[in-house]
Amino acid sequence: MSPRPGGVSDSRSWSAIRVVRFCPGDELTLHFWMAVVGSFIYVISLSVGGTLQGLDWKQGLPFIQSVQDMQSYWVWRGVGGSLMFLSHVAFGWNVWRMTYGTRTQAASEHFKPAAGAAE
Repeated sequence: MSPRPGGVSDSRSWSAIRVVRFCPGDELTLHFWMAVVGSFIYVISLSVGGTLQGLDWKQGLPFIQSVQDMQSYWVWRGVGGSLMFLSHVAFGWNVWRMTYGTRTQAASEHFKPAAGAAE
């Protein structure tokens, strides 16, 4: 079976080919943005908190004081880490659906039959 300009060489047309929709757009977008926002919150909170902890040490404050000053930044680290974890769950769900989920036929401009193709 070789393609030709007017369609396929045998009696089948491109419309007979099923296209599997691998990853729904909304779930992919959810995974992406949760990972981006989670990473951003995680990195910023640890960067600011670590800088303040270093400044506490430089001022000669006791170690426990620097740990207490980091407490609010650890909360934000937990929020960012939770978003990252949930984005990994969404990623796993997307991979499961691609691998074992139901197959649906997706309409695509690339797989429409050529004009005059044999049906």
